Amino acid sequence: QSDHHRNYSLVIRRYRHRQRTMTSSLVRIAISLLFALQFTFLSSAFALVMESSISTSKVIDSHLHVWASTDESKKFPYADGQDPPSTLANRASTEQLLKRMDG
Repeated sequence: QSDHHRNYSLVIRRYRHRQRTMTSSLVRIAISLLFALQFTFLSSAFALVMESSISTSKVIDSHLHVWASTDESKKFPYADGQDPPSTLANRASTEQLLKRMDG
């Protein structure tokens, strides 16, 4: 082979290698951009879902104030000044609340 032919072959190989390298780099960049866009889209969609669920959901505060019944307060007395309101003295004991939940 002549030097001219070898140089031409070398130039062609380098050109093809550079093309493959550039193509793979462009593919990598495109994939990275797609993942970034997908993440951005998913983040935005999640934020919208959360915002809409927050604005439409209701919060139910289900805690109970439990007071010892008269019999229970003999065994476990209240601290001074901490007696239950007279309207709840025997109506908000654990026994009464459990009956209401079951009934």
